[in-house]
Amino acid sequence: MTPRSVRLEDAVELRLVRRLADEWTGLGQTLDSLSVWIIDDKAINAASIGDGIFILWSGLSELRDDELDAVYAHEVAHDQLKHSRRASDLADVTNVIGEAIGTLSGGGESGTRTLKRWTGKLVLPSYSRQQELAADMAAVKLLQDLTYEEPGVTLCRVFVRLRQSSAEDTGGFFASHPALTDRLTAIREAFPSDAATKACR
Repeated sequence: MTPRSVRLEDAVELRLVRRLADEWTGLGQTLDSLSVWIIDDKAINAASIGDGIFILWSGLSELRDDELDAVYAHEVAHDQLKHSRRASDLADVTNVIGEAIGTLSGGGESGTRTLKRWTGKLVLPSYSRQQELAADMAAVKLLQDLTYEEPGVTLCRVFVRLRQSSAEDTGGFFASHPALTDRLTAIREAFPSDAATKACR
C-alpha cells in the first residue's frame, strides 16, 4: 500500500481532510504546517508520522464527524507529544524505503524527498503501550479544547464502535495498541462521570 496525495475533487476525501484540517487549526496550528496522505484501503486507520504529517486510510469515511474527531485527536496527540522522534536514528533505512516508493509512484525528485521524510517512520516505529495510553489521555483534553462537553465519552464511543467491527488484535486502528478494554478502563478512571461509566466499557 503506497500513500498518495489527496484528491480534493473527491467529496469523500475532501471531508476526511477538511475534518482533520479544522481540528488542526482549531488547536492553534497553521494550515501550511499540515501534510496529509491517503492510503486506499477499507481499514479504519490513521497514523501520525510526526511534524504535522498524517496518513489517512480511506476506510475512515465510514465514521461520523465526532468519531473522526476522536480518531484524529489521538493521532494529533502523538504528534504533539513527539512520539515519532524516536525513529530519527533510522534515517538510512528511511532513505532506502523512500527512494523505492518514490520510484514506484513516479513522484519525481520532489516527491521522493517528501516520501523520505515519513516513509521510514510509517513503516518502522511502534509506539509503546505507555505512548498509546498517553495519546488517549491527551486526545481527551484536545477534544475538550474543541468544545466537546464529554470528551472522554466521545473517545470511548468510537473505541467501542471499532471494537464491534474488528477483533482487538487484528490490526487497523488497534494495531500495536493496548487492548481496548484497558484503554476504555483508563479513560473511565481518568475522566470519571456517569456518562463515562456507561460508555467506557
